[in-house]
Amino acid sequence: MKTLSWLNWALGVWLLAATFLLSTRSELVRAEDAVAGIAIAVLAYTSAVARPMPGLSWSVAIAGLWTVIVNTGAMTVPRWNGVIVGAVVAGLGAANGLYRTGHAHPLSLDRT
Repeated sequence: MKTLSWLNWALGVWLLAATFLLSTRSELVRAEDAVAGIAIAVLAYTSAVARPMPGLSWSVAIAGLWTVIVNTGAMTVPRWNGVIVGAVVAGLGAANGLYRTGHAHPLSLDRT
């Protein structure tokens, strides 16, 4: 669904913006979140505007999971932001990947 891709794009842009808006003393945390935000935004945008390709949706989910993994450790506000955004992106990307591969739940409301 393009809606899920656009939601992931917005979350990627937020993750990139949050690296500058949320205060942190660690440049490493800022760099990790900036790279993750760019990767999520670019992959989700490509997934939204390109013809439906399940691989792009799954790559967005993997980028979200990667964001969760790199933000584990001393839980500060920027790291919590990265973990939450990464988990939501991973979930939406996986749902989009399942939808695009035809493994969506049969009671799905979207019948197109």
